[in-house]
Amino acid sequence: MKAIAVFLFALCLNLVVNAQQDPISTNLQFQMQDSKPKQQEGGLAFFKNEDILKSQALSGNDRLDSLHYWEWVPAEEVWLLRNRAFFTQDENGNITRKLELGWNGTLWENKYLDSLVYNANNDVMYDFQMIWNGGNWNNSVQSINTYNSNDDLTEVLIQSWEGTFWENLYTLRYGYDTNHNVLIDTVGVWLSGEWEYTGQNLYSYDFNNNVDTFTSQNYAFGPLQDYSRTIYAYDASNNLTLVQTQKADISGIWNEWVRHLYTNQSHFTNHVDQEFVNGEWINKKHYFKSTNENNNLLSQSSEIWQSKWVNIDSSQYYYTSTTGTKNLATDEFGVVVYPNPAFTFINIDFENVSDGLITLEIFSIEGLKVLESRFNPLREKSLDITQLSSGMYYVLIRHEHETTIRIFVKM
Repeated sequence: MKAIAVFLFALCLNLVVNAQQDPISTNLQFQMQDSKPKQQEGGLAFFKNEDILKSQALSGNDRLDSLHYWEWVPAEEVWLLRNRAFFTQDENGNITRKLELGWNGTLWENKYLDSLVYNANNDVMYDFQMIWNGGNWNNSVQSINTYNSNDDLTEVLIQSWEGTFWENLYTLRYGYDTNHNVLIDTVGVWLSGEWEYTGQNLYSYDFNNNVDTFTSQNYAFGPLQDYSRTIYAYDASNNLTLVQTQKADISGIWNEWVRHLYTNQSHFTNHVDQEFVNGEWINKKHYFKSTNENNNLLSQSSEIWQSKWVNIDSSQYYYTSTTGTKNLATDEFGVVVYPNPAFTFINIDFENVSDGLITLEIFSIEGLKVLESRFNPLREKSLDITQLSSGMYYVLIRHEHETTIRIFVKM
């Protein structure tokens, strides 16, 4: 029964993730969880991330207005806008509603509607999702979260709508140390009217309270035994640099499996996924993100390795500042980059900067600097980009102590 439960848990997990985490949902969760890398990786740890399940507020004075999800079409070598999401936030900056729309080739239509309810500590108590069936919103899945007196998340209950009632799917329960770090979580699947516990995850931490090991155990072969072990490494600033996972064979020997390599440059982060195959590490996927001065996402993109890096998708985040009316994704300095997409040149125009020296750097989607220029903001700057390969580029603009980022596509 334990082995069946493990299989059903994995199946349920995939079904829920596929049903619930469309590209925009996944991107938003990446946005929320990434500020705590110690809870970012490692199997089921994804679902208990406090930045997702507790505080949906963004950093600083930013208010997330919308998110655009683009997909790369290799045959046509163009980016197509596939999905859009719009957000509502309360006076504490917590996201209370997310509406996602999808492009059907003719018009935008509803896809998903998420509603979140918070307690007095700004913890997510209830997360409810509906799916659009073409004419009405239908219940889909819901999450009910429980906290202890220390405001630690202790249980997550996931349920699915079965037409007339909510059916249990699975539950995750957590135990903590005195520093409020998760030491253990257990996983249960609802089978034949009762909970069948399928395994557990164990955590250890370094002196900075960063997770340094994550061990997953299950009942797949009878008694509880190790399944995978993940090791974390950080730089001197506590930025995540390596996540390496090993899988245990039936005799308990650890074998290399997958790893994630991170590089951090100011408001840029690169993340490369690799798999250990026939004695060597093979590239699988590459992720690139940029953040604003409040460390909230401005953009993120992904590529897949096919003898070279090939575009998959890209997302852009748009904010409003509570201290003003400027859009942080498009008007940080009153900077306009056009045309976009561009073929032979781009223009950079400033509205809100009148003195000082502007430093402009252009990075490829892999994070490589391909162009740099310094100029006076009083004049519009035109840059020749004919030497750049087709693809997406990030423009890092610095003025005195301020930094902002723009994106353009070279055709």
